[in-house]
Amino acid sequence: MSRASVAFFAGEPLDAGVAQDAIAVLERSGDMAGLARAWNLVAFVAGNAGDLHRVAEAADKALEYARWAGDKGIEGRALSRLGNHSYSVPSTQARRCREVSDCSSRPAAT
Repeated sequence: MSRASVAFFAGEPLDAGVAQDAIAVLERSGDMAGLARAWNLVAFVAGNAGDLHRVAEAADKALEYARWAGDKGIEGRALSRLGNHSYSVPSTQARRCREVSDCSSRPAAT
């Protein structure tokens, strides 16, 4: 997956296929943190392609796996993507606001 990130910053076209391939392997191994990162990459690529439905779908999955894994960094990125999606798709705003509020009111893990 880091190859895809490097490709993006080098100006090469991105393909979520790398992440999709990784997702199949990560699901079999039960790697929740890896799944969170892979779905976050899918959301990132979808966002760059303007596929708002796919952004929401992938970011939701990234958020779910990040929470399972306890990965606050990916959780924050997924929430940010969902917030950006909500701005672009007003019909999802109320639900997303509740999710972000619920997340921010939870005590930080120690």
